[in-house]
Amino acid sequence: MNTRLKAEAKLERIGTVLRSIVALYRLSPEQVDAFLGAYALFDGDWSNDNGKEEAQLKDYYSVLNHLCTIGHVEKMYIPPAIDISAGVFGNQRLFERKMTDDLGIKNGHRVLDIGCGRGRVAHHVASMTNAKVTGINLDPVQVRDARQYSRARGRADQCTFIQASLNDQLPFENGSFDACYQIQAFSYAKDTKKVLAEVFRVLEPGAKFSYLDWVFLDGYNPNDSYHVDLLNRVKPLIGAVDTPTPDKICGFMQEVGFDILFSEDVRGDQHSKLIERE
Repeated sequence: MNTRLKAEAKLERIGTVLRSIVALYRLSPEQVDAFLGAYALFDGDWSNDNGKEEAQLKDYYSVLNHLCTIGHVEKMYIPPAIDISAGVFGNQRLFERKMTDDLGIKNGHRVLDIGCGRGRVAHHVASMTNAKVTGINLDPVQVRDARQYSRARGRADQCTFIQASLNDQLPFENGSFDACYQIQAFSYAKDTKKVLAEVFRVLEPGAKFSYLDWVFLDGYNPNDSYHVDLLNRVKPLIGAVDTPTPDKICGFMQEVGFDILFSEDVRGDQHSKLIERE
């Protein structure tokens, strides 16, 4: 990136942070109460009947997006630690490049981004590949922001954003896409197998799907009170409702028709340092 582009990126970043600070300052007491009430989402999984509703995700992200934007997590995910010296944003771009290569996304391909947030990943994928990316998200505020972002950068013809829930039937015909990815969004899937079946349906035969999300690894002991306490405190931080095991996810994928090409803990040894910095 040349000096002029770096300066423009820095100015854009300052503007984005200032807008988020103003938005937080203008929150009404009702919005603050709704945000705090949304923490019921992270008390157990969807089977826990404590009044959690999918609509609370809008209340949660209407505030959390601004908080994360003030830091370096505007894209709303902590990436694998590919190069610890590159920081969160740099590792996001490195991961997105690798994901795009792994999916085989080419010029003109139709790509689905499930849980697209504010459209920053979709924009990066489109700019790297010249593909046409369609993003879906439950929150109309994030969808509106994603559209504005793509228009401002001249990619409105490549990036389309739709308000939709991953828990409903996807609003696309069979075989509509050449690739699909989700980045830390399937924690909000109430019926993961059903959602994966929908992903399989809207993909062309032979198309690839990338799944990056929080899972339970072998070291977690549900009978250890210390482990349970850590989980209860971490879930609101990472925005996780459902947290399955890798075997469970791979099993669901195979049941709906996918072949597993790669499944691994991709965090890297330095992943915790990325979290600690934020």
